[in-house]
Amino acid sequence: MERPDDAADGRWEAELFDALDTVRETGEELPTQLARIAARYLSRLAPWSVDLAGFAETGVLKHEAVAVELSELWRTPQLSPLANELISRLCAYVIRDANDRESDAEQPDYTPFQQLCIDTFGPSFAAFLSLPEVPEDDAIFTYHESYLGMYQSLNALVEGVVESVGLRALFEEAEVADFASIDPVKVLHRARETWDIVQQDGRYYIFDR
Repeated sequence: MERPDDAADGRWEAELFDALDTVRETGEELPTQLARIAARYLSRLAPWSVDLAGFAETGVLKHEAVAVELSELWRTPQLSPLANELISRLCAYVIRDANDRESDAEQPDYTPFQQLCIDTFGPSFAAFLSLPEVPEDDAIFTYHESYLGMYQSLNALVEGVVESVGLRALFEEAEVADFASIDPVKVLHRARETWDIVQQDGRYYIFDR
């Protein structure tokens, strides 16, 4: 992939390429500074965007509005591989940031029984307890019945959902794999409609409803 010229407006694009190389090598998600640079790059491709450009300029992130604009931009024909990668990574950043803000609330005080279960079953049980209306007298059984697994990142979650429903196979059977791509925003939206997703300490725990 060619790098942009490191001159004038191309300088921040060169910074974007360098930072992306590091993210790819480490497997980490976008840090805030890189997310804003990505938003700036994408807003140039979507001059109609308001909240995406606003996040790039001010750092104020309106989660739902930016997600909608990313989804609209994804539908643009003939996007470059870089643009598609940035949409996917920035979508993951938006959802992670929204979850982080929710989890910034005061940590709950666990009962001795709940703490014993957390010590026994691990952090997935703590994530389970954050779900609404968890009956303590039936908590262990309900946990084992509903817990589906854990993903280390939102990208891994999207990939897991795609594999679980055989989405790529459907694309190949319909012979459209060369002409269409999977929208990560819609995949995550469908996942949230189907399962309870709890983010804790950078991991994503999935529970059946």
